[in-house]
Amino acid sequence: MKKILTNILKYLVPVIIGVGLFYFLYANVDVEEMKRVIKSDVNYWWFLPVIVVSTFSHIFRAMRWRLQLRAIGVDAPLSALINSIFGTYAVNLIFPRLGEVWRTGYIADRQKASFTTVLGSMVADRLTPYYPQFVREVTKDDILRLLEIKMQRILKFNKDKADELMARIKAEIDDIDRDLANMV
Repeated sequence: MKKILTNILKYLVPVIIGVGLFYFLYANVDVEEMKRVIKSDVNYWWFLPVIVVSTFSHIFRAMRWRLQLRAIGVDAPLSALINSIFGTYAVNLIFPRLGEVWRTGYIADRQKASFTTVLGSMVADRLTPYYPQFVREVTKDDILRLLEIKMQRILKFNKDKADELMARIKAEIDDIDRDLANMV
């Protein structure tokens, strides 16, 4: 019963709130007027400079991250970094905030680099705009300490645990195969 109530609160309540907000925001909107405005009053030529500027901002972001990765010995091609930036946004559309983790994993896997090292550079990249506001300079040790809090332990623990489980399962399969071969 408690699990059912938890699931209701976890899934149904946000949906009800979302539907209610949607209704509240769009109940008095004239859909026909909206269609007319979109067809006749919108200057679509403004989309072209917006697309160009936003694309270049992503390319420059990839270039900035490339500098940070090179400083730690990860030499990723610019095309892969640009793909990872655009991929981040695509993943975030489905799973908000998971795109950054995907981007880190994509580059770490592609470049055969340590996930935590690439994650540290991504954290540094995300902190870059805020550097002027910091009281002191952020060091590599600060970022590593931040990562050690949870992420590094969780990832390492899960990998080690999965490797250990796979080794036990393979050993059991070998034992079963040996027993079957020795049966008369």
